[in-house]
Amino acid sequence: MVRRLVLIPCLAAAALAQAQAADNMDLQFHGFASQGYFLTRNNALFTSESQDKGTFEFNEAALNVMATPVDRLRVGIQIFAQDQGDTSNNKPQIDWAYGDYSFPTWGALDVGVTAGRLKMNHGLYNDFRDLDVTRTSVFLPMAVYNPRLRDYMLSVNGAGVHGTLAAGELGSFDFMAYIGGQSPDPHEGTIHDIFTDLGVDLSTLHIEAVDGANLTWNTPVDGLRFKYSLFNVRGVDAEGTVSTGSALPFIPGTTAAVVINAVWDNIVSVEYQRENLTLAAEAEYWYLKGEVRGNAGIPFAFPTYQVIRACYLSAAWRFSPRWEAQGIWQWNETDAVTQPQEKFYGFTAALRFDPIEHWLIKAEYTWLHGTNLLRLAEQPDGVLDPVWGYLAIKTTFDF
Repeated sequence: MVRRLVLIPCLAAAALAQAQAADNMDLQFHGFASQGYFLTRNNALFTSESQDKGTFEFNEAALNVMATPVDRLRVGIQIFAQDQGDTSNNKPQIDWAYGDYSFPTWGALDVGVTAGRLKMNHGLYNDFRDLDVTRTSVFLPMAVYNPRLRDYMLSVNGAGVHGTLAAGELGSFDFMAYIGGQSPDPHEGTIHDIFTDLGVDLSTLHIEAVDGANLTWNTPVDGLRFKYSLFNVRGVDAEGTVSTGSALPFIPGTTAAVVINAVWDNIVSVEYQRENLTLAAEAEYWYLKGEVRGNAGIPFAFPTYQVIRACYLSAAWRFSPRWEAQGIWQWNETDAVTQPQEKFYGFTAALRFDPIEHWLIKAEYTWLHGTNLLRLAEQPDGVLDPVWGYLAIKTTFDF
């Protein structure tokens, strides 16, 4: 009995010490959970079940923690999971996990360094593509923010430098530069899907390096900013076995390999915010160059390339404290050696309702002409219709 009486204040003291330590580190927990419904017309997207009857395989969840163990040093991590049709299936992954140190201000310059799995800040909204609270629409414009590329466009394992330069009457400039790599899984994800569509069972996948930079000009006009983002991938090597019916001119059962020498993506952005109105526009130019190699006794290789030009215009308006509306026009054109030129354009109408703080409901309908976003393997009838659309409804809770 005496031991128990002694143990209780000891445990209380330990708990108090932990709470004080957490307070000293400014420990913060945040997260969100969402559930949606996704229905497509004339074509299927993400899963064959989306067409006609729709799917509830459309949800996300995340939990993150940030701490400041010492002055100017922040450390954080986020665990994320999503189900998007036939992909991800709620498999948890580390979205980002990094340490960031900010140096004392030097004149007009603030500089920090970061290392770990860090977000690349590519384009206006790539860092916030999973945060429903930051926008009106369910999806960011797919012409520039293709959801199939999320696994490659969000984070990089490496190090970077970032900062802000005050420029007096010119406003200020935010900058970031980073270098690192990625460790993709050859058995799932974007590159795996591309090879599957070509009729290749991928076995190995390696990315040598990823680097990039971005510069934002916060103009003296209140709410107006311009941004340039560059993303570069070097040394992509993938290999797999050619299947029967492959689109590649190689004998089934033999080995095919792709060596990508260069991938670089440029985005030029502008955003203007005034009171309850937000206007945005972005233009993208993507370039890929490499070669495909086969080996059926006699080595054979042919060059491959892909060029994507895309843009969108967006206008969002909060017309009451709880309601927002948004309209989007988007356009995308793709040239590739393995396919004729493809285009799509579309229009989106979106509506958002915030019943209470930390809970939102949103819906959007997008009409599209063109098939760039689609995979033939996802179509229940094996046919692509050039005119199609989708309805997405989603509710999100955050803390």
